[in-house]
Amino acid sequence: MASSVLCIGVANVDVIAHVDTGFLVRHRIDKGTSTLMRAADILTLAGDLKSPVSIPGGCAANTACGVGLCGIETSFAGMIHDDFYGEIFRNGFAPYNVTFRGAVNAEKSTSLCLTLVTPDKERSFVFSPDAASWFLSENNLPDLEAGRSTIVYTEANLFRMTAGTTRQSMVHAVIDKYHGEDAKIMLNLIDTEITVHQRQIIFDLIRQQKIACIISNIEELMALFSADAPEQAFEAASKIPQLFATTLGKDGAVLIHDAGIAAGKSPLDAARQGTVKASEIILVPGARPKTA
Repeated sequence: MASSVLCIGVANVDVIAHVDTGFLVRHRIDKGTSTLMRAADILTLAGDLKSPVSIPGGCAANTACGVGLCGIETSFAGMIHDDFYGEIFRNGFAPYNVTFRGAVNAEKSTSLCLTLVTPDKERSFVFSPDAASWFLSENNLPDLEAGRSTIVYTEANLFRMTAGTTRQSMVHAVIDKYHGEDAKIMLNLIDTEITVHQRQIIFDLIRQQKIACIISNIEELMALFSADAPEQAFEAASKIPQLFATTLGKDGAVLIHDAGIAAGKSPLDAARQGTVKASEIILVPGARPKTA
């Protein structure tokens, strides 16, 4: 039976708008970085934006869309609210042949990330850790089809999700539910700060062989290994049996497995295809490939 992919992560809508610097000052938004606000305040702020563009986002959700276009049976699990932005997020999967297996939080609004672009092209972000996405519960994780090989892709943001589980985090809940012969778990580090904070836990999961693949950019890989240079991080990763897939920006990507660069048709073909797709995605708004 053919493999399937389940992606689990932040269910987020990116709201992109052009503003002047005065707008940031009036709303006490830190320029060029991230500002935390209450979810209700973000909704009010979003309503004041001129001609905003709302695009479904989130690392795992975007990955699901890319995989779905490759003809692989793919689904996404995350949490939204039954509101305007929740519908935007839910409806964003259909063009990519991805099944939404998410949950609805009756109290928390759908997670938003405001991306405010000033005339100097600097981007400032506003989001809330009190929105629906961060309250995903272990009870919301869908069951897998018995006897079918499945790749479970998740993101390090789930280390910050603790409200819906009795385990250490939702990363641990995902691993406890899916780790086994029929499932391989991939973890995207997604953020250097999270990587540094969770470094020992990530190494524990690697040592216990709970994770099959670590995905990152080069800064996150260096943060994981406390490396001062990319070569140092590559050397450290080469001594670990798990597959490391690391992006290098304009220089493409590198695969590291056991004694060095992976030498297998399947991983290399996947890396080449991913690099091509990345070069296409960077040319359009949002982080999802074109469907036509």
